[in-house]
Amino acid sequence: GDMPSMQFAQQLVTDDKRGYIQFGADRRVKIGLLEKADLSTFIHETGHFYLEVLLDLAERADASPQIKADAETLMKWFKVKSRAEIGVKQHDQFARANEAYLMEGKAPSVELRSIFQRVRAWMALV
Repeated sequence: GDMPSMQFAQQLVTDDKRGYIQFGADRRVKIGLLEKADLSTFIHETGHFYLEVLLDLAERADASPQIKADAETLMKWFKVKSRAEIGVKQHDQFARANEAYLMEGKAPSVELRSIFQRVRAWMALV
């Protein structure tokens, strides 16, 4: 279905933006790294990208059982019943957890560790 246009931004405590990601209604993606950006900014923004792609793939008729299971695990973690309920809060929850896993090796739970391991493996290919 048609997805609305969305934008997420990584901000410092001082509200200075480090970077952002925009998802156009046409599914075009733009990642911006701003003046205060660092490695964590890129990891944070690509976390948003990975989450959107994973959810897109999970909705496909030919989605693998692993992708569907990952999407279900994330929905439970987000405490939502459908993708339509995923907003900025859940996106940032995923992006921050992805950042923590990739920078420190810490996952929020055992169930989520394998998802973040797959994110890391995917990022190694990027």
